[in-house]
Amino acid sequence: ISVRDLHFSYPGGEFELDVPQLEIGRGEKLAVTGPSGSGKTTLLHLIAGIRLPQTGTVTTDGVEVTGLDDGARRDFRIRRIGMVFQEFELPEYLTVLDNILLPYRISGSLTLTRDVRERARRLVALVGLGDKLDGSGAVAQADSPTAAPIKRAAVSTRAMVMDVSLGTRRGHS
Repeated sequence: ISVRDLHFSYPGGEFELDVPQLEIGRGEKLAVTGPSGSGKTTLLHLIAGIRLPQTGTVTTDGVEVTGLDDGARRDFRIRRIGMVFQEFELPEYLTVLDNILLPYRISGSLTLTRDVRERARRLVALVGLGDKLDGSGAVAQADSPTAAPIKRAAVSTRAMVMDVSLGTRRGHS
C-alpha cells in the first residue's frame, strides 16, 4: 500500500486528513490507533477506495485505486481487500460457511469453486469454529464476534484492511 500527498476533508465539515507519505509492504502489519474522530476509519476507507481524496494517490497491490472509476473500485475491493467493520453483523439466516462465501454469491467478480470452499473451511478451522460451520451466523457471532467476518474478508483477498474496534470485542468494554 502506498499513499502519496493525500488530502481529504468531508464537505462542509471541519475534519481534514493529510498523509504526505505512507508505505506498507507486502506481509507487513500495521495498527492505526488514535482517539475517536481522528481519521482512522477514514484512512482505511481511502486505502480501500470507498472514499476518494481531494488530492493525492493511493496505490494498493500495484493498482492506483484513486485512478479507478466507481465500478472498478468496487470490483477491486471485492477481489483484493477484505473489510471488517466495527458493527459487523452476520445474517442469521445463513450458515457460517454461507456467510463467509457471501461475496462470491453477490459479485460477478469472484468465482465460487471447490478450492474456495475448502479454503473457507480451513480458515474457519484455524480459529476453532470448524464445529460451527453449518450453524447459523448468530451462533457463530455470539461465540466469536469477529472470527467469521474476518474469515469472510480473508477467503478471497490478497490485501486486508480491517476496522475492528477493540471495544466491540467480547470481553472488552
